[in-house]
Parts: sequence; structure tokens; C-alpha cells
Amino acid sequence: MNDNEHLMNTHDVGNGRISVTSNDHGYGTYTTMCDHGATTSGATYITVSASGHTTIHWGDSHYTYTGDALAIVSYFASTLSMGKTANFIKRTCHLEGSRKVEAA
Repeated sequence: MNDNEHLMNTHDVGNGRISVTSNDHGYGTYTTMCDHGATTSGATYITVSASGHTTIHWGDSHYTYTGDALAIVSYFASTLSMGKTANFIKRTCHLEGSRKVEAA
């Protein structure tokens, strides 16, 4: 992937969609999985950097982890499930921290 390159795929899942975006802004590739009405788990987006830094927006909180980026993206690709992927991250990655998201 070249600097500033942006790739996006959308997957129809259940009654909604999940978009998967990969981009590189010159300092590493990021992959984001974003729910558009396809999940009941409450995990609305997951962002994974090539270095393994991962953020999950789950319910009313953001959770940050470090782990194996390829394993995370591969797990999502095999399940197309935000909830299963979030639980995989919880089981296999190191929790760095969490914070509540203020309601808008």
C-alpha cells in the first residue's frame, strides 16, 4: 500500500453492512471495521494499526489493546462478526486502557 492510499470494502451481514477500510497516511497502515446496523454486540468500530495497536468502540466505552494485527484482521475476515472479533481481541491481546465516551 502506498502513502495516502485508501481501500474500502463493504460486506452485507444480516440486516446491515460492515465496512472495512484500510489506509496508509505515511506512518503505517490502519484497518478499520465499522458497523452499519449489522451487529447486536455493541461493538460499533474496531481500528487496528500495523503495529498491533487496536481500539474498540464497544457500547459506551473505548478500549485500547496491543496484539497481533494480522491475527485480528484475519479473525474478522473469517467470521465477518464485530462481536466475535472484539471478544477475540479481549481474549488474545493486552488491554492498555479504557475510557467512557461522553454522550453527544
